[in-house]
Amino acid sequence: MRHVFKYAPDYMGHPRPKFDIEDASIPPEINLMFPMFYNVMNKCIYYFSNYTISFYQIRRSFIVKTELYRFVFNISSMAIDVYMKLSFILDSSSNLFVLCLRTNFVKLLARNVTDFEYSQNNL
Repeated sequence: MRHVFKYAPDYMGHPRPKFDIEDASIPPEINLMFPMFYNVMNKCIYYFSNYTISFYQIRRSFIVKTELYRFVFNISSMAIDVYMKLSFILDSSSNLFVLCLRTNFVKLLARNVTDFEYSQNNL
């Protein structure tokens, strides 16, 4: 087990004074240096490696891996909106995409993006 620092702003989007620490079942084959995000509502992990986004979920005390998406580019960073079920993906060619986890729809949002930080209040 590894620790996950869970940070959620309050209902107005303002930062809370402290982080919540939660134990999460992160499989040992996951390298924390690769892009990933932890869905705090469903307690599952989306992880990118070898051009593939994999989904890790706990079922009956076992961690089950499912490969969901295969891309032709490398991903630099990822973020999630758990309420709208959207994933924001920045590839190594500086393209920012949005991926709808509900419908699997992918849309290019912007080119020449060097870095991004997702906030639910500024979509």
